[in-house]
Amino acid sequence: MMGLKSVLMGGAAMSLITQTALAQTSPESDLVVDEVIEVTSKFQNSLVNRLPIEIEKVPYSIDVLDRDFIDERGFIRPLEALQTLPSVFLFGDEFSSGAPFFLVRGFEASILVNNRPESNSRGIGRRDNAFVERYEVLKGPASISLGPVLPGGIINTVTKLPTAERSFDFEVRGGSFGTFRVEADANTGEFFNGKLTARLTAAYENNEFANGIEDRQVTAIRPIIAAEFSPSTRARLSVAYRSLGVTPGLNFPVFRDGTIPTAFDNRTYFGPPSRSSTDGDDVFVDSEIQHEFLDDLKLTIRGSYQDTSFDYLNTQGFYSYYQENPALSYDSRGSFDERVLYVDGQLAWTNVGVDWVDVVIGGTYQDTDSDQTFLLDFQGLRPEGSGFGFSVFGTRQLDLINPDFTSFAVPVNFAEPNDGVNVTNNPFENRRLFSAYSEVNLQPTEWLNILAGVRFDDLRTTVEDLFDGIETVSNTDNVSFRIGSTLTPIEDINIYASFAESFIPQAGIVEPPEGVTGQVAVGPETARSIEVGVKVKLFDGRLTARAAVYSTRRKNVAIDDPNDQFNGFVITVDAQRNRGFELFLGGQVTDAIDFTLSYGYLDAELLETPNLAQEDVGATPTPAPQHTFSAYGSYTVQDGPVEGLKIGGGVRYISERFGTSGFGQALGDIMFPGYTLVDGYASYRINDNYKVQLNVNNLLDNEYLEETGNSGRTRGGFNFGEPRVILATLNASF
Repeated sequence: MMGLKSVLMGGAAMSLITQTALAQTSPESDLVVDEVIEVTSKFQNSLVNRLPIEIEKVPYSIDVLDRDFIDERGFIRPLEALQTLPSVFLFGDEFSSGAPFFLVRGFEASILVNNRPESNSRGIGRRDNAFVERYEVLKGPASISLGPVLPGGIINTVTKLPTAERSFDFEVRGGSFGTFRVEADANTGEFFNGKLTARLTAAYENNEFANGIEDRQVTAIRPIIAAEFSPSTRARLSVAYRSLGVTPGLNFPVFRDGTIPTAFDNRTYFGPPSRSSTDGDDVFVDSEIQHEFLDDLKLTIRGSYQDTSFDYLNTQGFYSYYQENPALSYDSRGSFDERVLYVDGQLAWTNVGVDWVDVVIGGTYQDTDSDQTFLLDFQGLRPEGSGFGFSVFGTRQLDLINPDFTSFAVPVNFAEPNDGVNVTNNPFENRRLFSAYSEVNLQPTEWLNILAGVRFDDLRTTVEDLFDGIETVSNTDNVSFRIGSTLTPIEDINIYASFAESFIPQAGIVEPPEGVTGQVAVGPETARSIEVGVKVKLFDGRLTARAAVYSTRRKNVAIDDPNDQFNGFVITVDAQRNRGFELFLGGQVTDAIDFTLSYGYLDAELLETPNLAQEDVGATPTPAPQHTFSAYGSYTVQDGPVEGLKIGGGVRYISERFGTSGFGQALGDIMFPGYTLVDGYASYRINDNYKVQLNVNNLLDNEYLEETGNSGRTRGGFNFGEPRVILATLNASF
């Protein structure tokens, strides 16, 4: 059953402002070249290469960050560079795993790898930075791409492919708090008479934290081989392995008004028993085969299998229960295992009868199994007046004014799992998804392009609670649409408009209509969005300007039925509307100077709240900031003794964010402060083989909240963002 939390989080928007597609000449620019995301790759890893359509003519926009951009920004965590995009907000890093998750235009976004599902609970299943070629961000409802996805949109990680040239790259990085990382990337070039290419990428990372206790160790390796059997038939296969070990220090409390206790800062350790850890590993097998029957008819079959598992012992959170002091924290122990099988087949037919019609049809099968175990203790401390029926093992109280952090080494009533510790939640879940979809691209004239798609999804979910012996089966089916058009009145100016939908299944039962017996499951949550925008190239493509305006409505959201006391029924509400606009300007001004400017504005409001006070209608239902802004630029010395020296920097601004002080309230109750982060970097290519780089992120060492509790509620846990981080990198290429 989904309660008020469902109303206050999630959602959709539909826009894609491409933070890359910028034509330029500098070989080491931090901006993506247009050709990168045109249909030049022979394999189907991108969100936009199902059909042969120029990126400027796509009637929505996509943020794309290429490998040079990722490397130059110097962030240590995968996906962290996405913070520089408009309306993209990093709002958490679960279990200090180094795998941040994001709100996009106020709603959560799904994470994919090579345009197929990625298991990523607790960050174990995230792609390592060493594997990544680029990131693509499709903003807003996008069920046409993968069926049931979170309404914030899609973040697609595109991984590296083998190249025809033999090469070897080695990189070592070191810096603040004992951080150390090493990467190796080797291409074999063509062999076996040019029919095969292969690539091997590996990385090891030890990332320590400012308090000297928390740390993160990552080991990753990914071999990939590609075969060109004939000019019309090709295939690839990769196997990625990643292990993760974390000593997490998670979550601290704030007072009811949202202020932070003075005893806490970004160097405080407030984690689980000393040196306890979360440990896991992930295997991701990814394959694809293509065959071109004719020049205009191509069959693509893609498949992937991911196996993710981890065990954890960590501090789940601190809770004040409406009291200023003390706060309650708890430790939990558990495990999670998930297996995802994905198979997709599609047939693309270009120039269907006439040279301005392209069509793709396809079908998808996805099977997901997950097992979870949580160990809890029903005999623990119950805070007076908390209204909380039980606590979990390892319960501790903390004086927020004068905390004794040494007590966290050995928590009270902590025990190893035994007969006295109950397995209170040990569910097994299976999800089977069958999908069929079709898209058509029409370009009847040079100045008009129309892209439309429809998708049918049928999802069967079985949840078996092994503790209670209860099995629940639900079926969800949905039809999603997307349609958009681009006008090109003159060269280099493209004006577009689009409509898109998404859906996500939700649990719960509704009160049966009169005369109907048995349970009636609630339908899926849906989101619909409209967007208009313009993309302009200036000065022979050296600069790109873009603007988009969007409105997204999240509907049919299940919440507790306020008129039901005994049956656990839910009702659906027209819950949320997010509106806003985004602006971008950037490119290569001269051979020496490049820059990017981006700004996003969000206006979100709660539309319907039948179990809340009427005055909460209109409240802001998301902890996302109203304003996001970033500006980066660099200067490259063109001649003299330090020719090639590049010096740059930038600023990231996140405005204040709404939160709530407790249960049953809309988010506009309290306000968390915004923050500004300044970054600097410099790089110098010593010769054709060696390059050095220095990055200083959060240069001014500002203290800020990266995660604001449970969806912005003070009853959840809070995390500081990283303090000043200095990283030096040596790259060798041969």
